[in-house]
Amino acid sequence: LEILFDARYEIVKILEEPNNSGVDPVRILFLDTWRSISPVIRQLFERQNDQVFAMHLVSFVTANDALASIDQYGPELGLDISVDGLRRLARLLNNDPALEPLQLDNKMDPELRKFFGIPAVDEKSQNEMNMLWLDYFVTPAFASGKLPRKLTSKLNNWVPKKREISQYLPMVKKVLTAVGQSQLRRKKLNRKFRRVYQNLVYAAAWQESCWKQFVAVKGFRKPMRSRSGDLGLMQINPRVWRGFYDMHKIKWDIVYNANAGAEILMHYLTRYVIKNKEHIKTGKIDNLARAAYSGYNGGPRQYTRYRKMKIPRKLKRIDQAFYKKYRAVRDRGPLAVKSCYTGI
Repeated sequence: LEILFDARYEIVKILEEPNNSGVDPVRILFLDTWRSISPVIRQLFERQNDQVFAMHLVSFVTANDALASIDQYGPELGLDISVDGLRRLARLLNNDPALEPLQLDNKMDPELRKFFGIPAVDEKSQNEMNMLWLDYFVTPAFASGKLPRKLTSKLNNWVPKKREISQYLPMVKKVLTAVGQSQLRRKKLNRKFRRVYQNLVYAAAWQESCWKQFVAVKGFRKPMRSRSGDLGLMQINPRVWRGFYDMHKIKWDIVYNANAGAEILMHYLTRYVIKNKEHIKTGKIDNLARAAYSGYNGGPRQYTRYRKMKIPRKLKRIDQAFYKKYRAVRDRGPLAVKSCYTGI
């Protein structure tokens, strides 16, 4: 899963930044990813009882090894790693000849979700799921009740004007509090880390979007979208999180978007940051939030980025800006986000 995320984050970076080096970034990404994942596939082959699938694995591994081996001689032999070549490679693992192996599929993948630790998709109809959404994610957050449906309906149809920000922000705070508390109940996070996590959710949403799900474009309501395609309140990238979440809801449902971001932050915090004792190594419990956000922004292998000296200036500024917001939330409360809006 870590290799998958790293590759997807790298694809976003490749698409976002112009390539002036003359080196094909796709080729480098393929070779780096293959070096990381080939030992895993070999282990899978050793445990595989299905002989037909085992033969597919053998063919796939052999072809990849050959491609990686001849790559160093590619220019001399007139060989390169092409889209057609990758497509043929993908078909080695595919029994359905009608399936286009490199075609993007935005459907949610239950196996990916299960592996990530996300609750399985309910079998109820889409309309029923829409009706149950708040009950499913938000009810655990409040012992005394739920987020009012009027509130979420209003937020999902509202691009606040400057004069409305003082009414808008407390409503978004309720959503972020709800999804954060829901994650805390589901994951049963150690009590000493809970405030750090909830402040992380507030600060990450501030860093990503100033707590906005929508913007006005030529008079129409549109989801917040970054240059690299990140969407909504928590700036969820469809290329990175394809298969994990419903991208239509990521665009148009602020609660769904907020919950996805809170879920991802919890994943990085527990699976990488706390597990590797980042707070003990650095001596500061707030560094758990800094590390989790570095992972959220750059991928699982980047969670120590915030404390490294030799990183690109752009990334250093991102980590510093997040920590400034986190401290403001910690010291003044989540509505410190209002400083995003001049004069308020």
